[in-house]
Amino acid sequence: MDRLLYVLALGLVKFFQALPLRAVARIGRIGGGLAYWLDARHRKVAIRNLTMCFGKEKSPAQIRMLARENFKRLGENYCSAIKTASMTALELKDCLEFSGAEKLKPGAGTSRSRIIAIGHFGNFELYAGATLFCRNSNSRPLTAL
Repeated sequence: MDRLLYVLALGLVKFFQALPLRAVARIGRIGGGLAYWLDARHRKVAIRNLTMCFGKEKSPAQIRMLARENFKRLGENYCSAIKTASMTALELKDCLEFSGAEKLKPGAGTSRSRIIAIGHFGNFELYAGATLFCRNSNSRPLTAL
């Protein structure tokens, strides 16, 4: 049984990696929307948590819509992470956009180290290679500063 699951999972990974990123993201959103309807337990948890946060500001219909969108984005992120893990740096460069990178350059008398906080939602694997595309004014990678 374990071998069968492994072969099925490997086949799914290879399938996603063979498709264009946009197609993979769309499939992930569809899968996330399907998961919203099929996974009643987690759907209820998401709705309950959102109600605790936004119950006085949003209607029950808006909260359900937020929960559904969250499931869709999770599906999109999971599938996109599978695809981007197999992409080269050159392929990834077309998918990434940076703004404010100049603010990371150390000033006079400051440490060269930086801690960067990112949102809890997204493809964390992409952030690891982000400095390959983030340049300073001398066209050097920021990691070389």
